[in-house]
Amino acid sequence: MMEETRKTKYQVTIGDQSARPTTLSFEDIQVGEPLPPHIKWITAQSAIKFGQLVCELDPARAKARDQSLLSKDQSSQDCLSFNLPKLERGPLVLEDGGALFVQPTIDGKRLDDIVGPRFLVLVRHVSQLGDSAAWWKAQGALVATTDELHSDALVKWLDRYGHDVVIVRPDRYVLGAGKILDDMTRRVEEILSAAPAPGDRQDGGAQRRERAIQP
Repeated sequence: MMEETRKTKYQVTIGDQSARPTTLSFEDIQVGEPLPPHIKWITAQSAIKFGQLVCELDPARAKARDQSLLSKDQSSQDCLSFNLPKLERGPLVLEDGGALFVQPTIDGKRLDDIVGPRFLVLVRHVSQLGDSAAWWKAQGALVATTDELHSDALVKWLDRYGHDVVIVRPDRYVLGAGKILDDMTRRVEEILSAAPAPGDRQDGGAQRRERAIQP
């Protein structure tokens, strides 16, 4: 269970109905396996944050909340905003990876729809693909240059972080970014080669691939 700044106590009955209620502290209650840091962040920003907003018990504060939401002012929009956190470094989260990639519209289609459920390898120039392009294509990845996927948003993303190459995972988190594709490929090809190709979904292939792309 997530840690909260304010500790909560629960009055519960342990045993039969005649047993004396026992006070359990926050630390006494454990649910399931420990959550990864980014899942804790999501829980704090969604379940807890929105729960506090919706379940306001003070009449005056609830009225002020309702008026703010109905007015659609900036403060109400800010309190409803939600962003996913970055993933921590791991086998499939390299340097400058872990953030969600941008989602521009290209020729009337969202980038997600163009790429589909596969990796995206994006470079400024063909020369920056090195010797790795064929390997990525064999994994089912979409390999493209910024001229082929023409979008100012993609170029601005590379400019902002000073990179020429970016690899985006099927879950749309950035695997890594840098100057040379070959360097990043060498660091992940062993683990990705062990995963089924995107079209291989038999004998538990989907589950194995899902595990393979975890941070």
